[in-house]
Amino acid sequence: MSEKERTRYHLMRLVKSGRLSLKEASDKMGLSYRQSKRVKKRFIEAGARGLIHGNRGRASPRALEPGQKALISISTPHLIRHWGNEPPLIL
Repeated sequence: MSEKERTRYHLMRLVKSGRLSLKEASDKMGLSYRQSKRVKKRFIEAGARGLIHGNRGRASPRALEPGQKALISISTPHLIRHWGNEPPLIL
């Protein structure tokens, strides 16, 4: 769980127990009241798992296949040395 998700979990537990209003929790989370109602609903339905981002654990759709990555590093070694603001070293 990220720090943001842990904070949401803690605040939702306080809301569920009645020690904190949903409006106060939404202000602390930086969400609108309406969005915090959605967060609370997911928390009640799925517990802590409901607060974890839905893309957690998925591969990026822009990620390269391992074979492609190796092929690119072999075919373009002069570009691999490029880092930060420095121009690439062309051999």
